[in-house]
Amino acid sequence: MSETTNTDAPTHLYKPVQFFLVTYALTWIPWGIAAYLSYQEGVLVYRHFFFFLGGLGPTLSVLLFVFGSKSPELKRDFFNRLTSLRRIPPAYFLIVVLLFPALAVFSVFVSIFFGQSLDQLTIVGDFILWLPLLFAAPLFEEPGWRGYGVESLRSRFGMFTSTMILAVMWSLWHWPLPFIKGTYQYDVAHTQPIYILNFLVDRPIYVLNFFLGMIPLTFIFNWVYYRSNRSILTIILIHISLNATPEMLSIAKVTKLLETPINTVFAILIVVFNWRLFMEGPKNFLSNGLARAQQRTSNEDDARVLR
Repeated sequence: MSETTNTDAPTHLYKPVQFFLVTYALTWIPWGIAAYLSYQEGVLVYRHFFFFLGGLGPTLSVLLFVFGSKSPELKRDFFNRLTSLRRIPPAYFLIVVLLFPALAVFSVFVSIFFGQSLDQLTIVGDFILWLPLLFAAPLFEEPGWRGYGVESLRSRFGMFTSTMILAVMWSLWHWPLPFIKGTYQYDVAHTQPIYILNFLVDRPIYVLNFFLGMIPLTFIFNWVYYRSNRSILTIILIHISLNATPEMLSIAKVTKLLETPINTVFAILIVVFNWRLFMEGPKNFLSNGLARAQQRTSNEDDARVLR
């Protein structure tokens, strides 16, 4: 499998290795403190503080690398991708709203063959209480992952390779969460073993399912991201939809195990039907703007010489 390359794109604006190292440090250090505090008494406020501070890691990192740069073009591009609705084709608004609810409902119907009930489609009455947290996670993460992370990877690698690297990095970024009491990931790691069709599903399978599930999600997210003209806002919205759907419905843990292979099949179909997109080579989307800026600088230098 080969990716078509673009050798004209400059890469010096982006620093992918530094970005991911800083992002991990800004997240894992506070989350490590939060994990320790979650086993202590009388420190709930401090635990929440460090938990949310760690979640801000990608956003704090992107602010450092974008607004700490000397590139006005990079800053303008980031702000436009974050705020502009005009970048988003109307059809992708429907995808943002309907895709993950549709996949979740399909998973529920598949789960019937594994002894589950259609009662999972019942709306949970108190899910509104979780909305602030469901909104916070995408707002904290996506400006970093899509605002700088994937762009920095695309400046060095092709679309498919960049997506796979981001999938691994995004998945491993969540690694401390199963050690923090009170988190969803902690509950997943302590799920009681059950039998599904005479097969024992133990705790490691639930944890592995959570981390592996990030891989097809990253392919889906990147597909939407590039088809919506690199709109960060689109991915924030679809990430909210991803998080809100299982909280709004009474999705069983067995069904969540089924969602990963179903999402994987959907992601494979996306790659197959968008082969040219995923076979694109390294690309710096600021290259045209940089070329114009460099040309203006060159013209100004020539004018000064002539004077």
